[in-house]
Amino acid sequence: MTTEATATALAAGLAGLAAVLSAVHKSLKCEEYQNECLRLGAAYDAIATRAGSAELSPTPDDSKSDELKDLTEKVATLKENAKAPLPDKYITKARRSIAEKKHATNADVSQAPKGSA
Repeated sequence: MTTEATATALAAGLAGLAAVLSAVHKSLKCEEYQNECLRLGAAYDAIATRAGSAELSPTPDDSKSDELKDLTEKVATLKENAKAPLPDKYITKARRSIAEKKHATNADVSQAPKGSA
């Protein structure tokens, strides 16, 4: 087999493989899934930013509570309408982060001088 014939056969094989991979990609709806993941990621980031802002806000507790309830509703709506499930590793990471923040806050309060808390 000549070099030209080998190159032609290799090119044909790679073209066939590309066609198969494209068909699999399309049948699995990978493009749609990726777009949904990007949309959800941006929405969750926006909610996280708002939650952090509400948490640090010097507003009364009632106002914070209302803001956090609103954010909880937004998360619930996102989850209901999501076409791509959020991987468990991200949920676990978020729960761990919240637990660490609560623990740090409780430690700060317990170490505060008496009468300052």
